Amino acid sequence: MQRIILTEQPEKYTVGFDNVDIVDVAPLVGEVPANWKLYGQEFGPYIICESLQRVDSFVAIDFGITCVNQYLLAHHVLSTLKDPVVVLVADENIPNLQLAKDFGLLRNEGIAVIRIEQLSELFTAQELLEKYVEQFHDTFDPNRYFKESPAFFKMDRHQMINEWGAIKLLLNHGLTLQQIEAAYPLPKTVFFKQKLASLNIGETSVLSLSSYPELSKLQQAKGNFLSAAAAVRKILLIDDNADKGWQFALQQLFSSAQIDVCACYQDACAITNFAQYDLIFLDLRLPDVFGGSYPDIENGKSLIRDIKAKPNARYIPLIVFTASQQARTMHEVLNGGADAMYVKEAPDWDSQQSVQNYHEFLDMLQLQIKKGAELKIYWQAIVQIKSNFLSQIANQPGFAFEDRIEERLEMFYGLLKKKYEELEYNKTMFHFSADILAFITLWSILNDIQEAYFEKGLGESFTKVKNFSTTPPSYTPVPLDNWRIKGQTPDKYFVVEKPIIEENITVTGSRSRPGLDYIRRDIYSDFQINRTSPYFGFDPAGFQFRKVDYRTKLFVQIGFLLMAKNELIGTTKQAGYLQTLRDANEQRNKLYLTHGEDGSNFYAVKEKDKHFSSAITLDLFKLVAFLLTGNDTII
Repeated sequence: MQRIILTEQPEKYTVGFDNVDIVDVAPLVGEVPANWKLYGQEFGPYIICESLQRVDSFVAIDFGITCVNQYLLAHHVLSTLKDPVVVLVADENIPNLQLAKDFGLLRNEGIAVIRIEQLSELFTAQELLEKYVEQFHDTFDPNRYFKESPAFFKMDRHQMINEWGAIKLLLNHGLTLQQIEAAYPLPKTVFFKQKLASLNIGETSVLSLSSYPELSKLQQAKGNFLSAAAAVRKILLIDDNADKGWQFALQQLFSSAQIDVCACYQDACAITNFAQYDLIFLDLRLPDVFGGSYPDIENGKSLIRDIKAKPNARYIPLIVFTASQQARTMHEVLNGGADAMYVKEAPDWDSQQSVQNYHEFLDMLQLQIKKGAELKIYWQAIVQIKSNFLSQIANQPGFAFEDRIEERLEMFYGLLKKKYEELEYNKTMFHFSADILAFITLWSILNDIQEAYFEKGLGESFTKVKNFSTTPPSYTPVPLDNWRIKGQTPDKYFVVEKPIIEENITVTGSRSRPGLDYIRRDIYSDFQINRTSPYFGFDPAGFQFRKVDYRTKLFVQIGFLLMAKNELIGTTKQAGYLQTLRDANEQRNKLYLTHGEDGSNFYAVKEKDKHFSSAITLDLFKLVAFLLTGNDTII
């Protein structure tokens, strides 16, 4: 067994210490480098231990050392060397042990403080030394030591959680220590050494998750995440300590993505083009200015609100990193506009908590990636629609078309977003569907479109009704309710009325005509069935009387606009839009909110048994975007 004495005063050990390696530690301890600034107190002990051979050793630590903390040095020796025996050495009198500052060292049986002469006896009497070593190994329990000691290392809990959380996440993800250390310098602190030892993680071993009760679900979640992550191209990380774990962790999770970093509130607020990012990760504790104020959780909360207020960041998932497990924190960040919150693993979590947190992280990321991809399509299109409305959509006295449609588009978007945020309990127990509400909200915009594009109540009939109640009798022309497309030449009539006046003949043979309220009206349209087949049911020959009032059928009104309005008839996608209109109308007929125009089988099916496809919502949105702008390339 190698015998080592660590001291600042080698001259104290010149007599009675033959064949002992006496290490003068003072020259080994230099200036603390920048990457150790958060753990400066541990740099010296780390450097000293790095100079020792990792073999079975008996290490005596001189209490007279002043250049480093003796207790921390002992912890580093125990955490670095292989099965060492550690003893603290004092001069003639045992010093004040300061148990409150020993980081739990002296709570471990086997750790003793002896005088120099006792150490000399041990090193000169082989039998006595062997007996001491045996007693040390009998009383010192390394498993208990590595399990319990990390709790005493809380010099900077926030940073400790920050860095440990990132590394442990990657270990759960399947990386080995060797793979991590090849690209990222692990902190060589006592805490990290002891936590890794407590998990029995070797340099090349993969952390086993086999004891996790939902392992099959975790494996599926990992597969889903990896598939979704492949589409992520650019990520923004807002973190003043991004280089302390999370930038590296995100790069491992999203191997094909570029990671941009902002270090403070001010720098993040200066970004103008958030649309370049697929995801935003934000550490809640941020300084106002990098290198200036102390990191404050309120800066993170304010930044969430500032980012989500920007139109080009509205749809980008913003995920908050935090060490806080308080429900109030989650409520505040989500209420401020964040899309999700991830609680970094704390050092005192057991393996079950750790793996479950990793599992939930994968599920959350996969959902947020999917959410961001879908919402991006809709939000960017909505921004284009708002700035490219056809002229008839403008507000006018009595008709707030533009304001109403903009509001409904935002309602539609909000409901789509709600789809990804709805609790599973609500969906299962109450059959709630934000998807259906979004579809109906989008469909409702068609009402404003037809109102904006048609002129109504046009014309008077040449037929007049005689009014005998006046003297002399008066004649009132029959008013018509003809519909034509606004501002278009030649006129395109969707509805043309033809009044049919029926005479009443009494039993005495007298003849009378009813008043205006009793005139039967038939209608016809400019469109024939060969223009609309197979989507609509106009008569084969145009200008034929019909018993159906198309003024009550919204999907037919929109179909007419697609085939007759000048700004809309030039598209090559007309057939597809008409098909979408028919399919969307059939879908609407089955929904509980509308009942639609066709009641067949409506009362036979419960809502939970209906199958609503979000694909029809996207197709309907494309149609609405085209109707509002005349542009068939917005989406």
